[in-house]
Amino acid sequence: MQGIAAPSLSLRFWLGRCLGLVGVLLAASAVIFAVLDILPGNVAQVMLGPDADPAAVHALEVQLGLDAPAWQRYLQWLGGLLHGDLGTSQALWRAGGGVVGRAAGAHTAADGAGQWHWPP
Repeated sequence: MQGIAAPSLSLRFWLGRCLGLVGVLLAASAVIFAVLDILPGNVAQVMLGPDADPAAVHALEVQLGLDAPAWQRYLQWLGGLLHGDLGTSQALWRAGGGVVGRAAGAHTAADGAGQWHWPP
């Protein structure tokens, strides 16, 4: 019989593993997001300090999007993630992708420095 051949067992195995990985990552991100949302306080209060004016805290909450429901913020984060947007680092006020990229680059350079010796 001609036509498209059935996928091999190995291909089906790896596709199943990849789909399982996506499911685990989604579940882990949802649990982490929920736990961080349940904790008392929020990022705006921490950034401005315990003696901050409540109006300033509320204004920063609105600026950061913390006034939206948790499920909506999670879906917005997932949508951004699908487009390569990791959000903004609340500690450094920089794009999250840049922060992760710089950290990964520094880690890779440090690892490589210990492994490669030039000249031999």
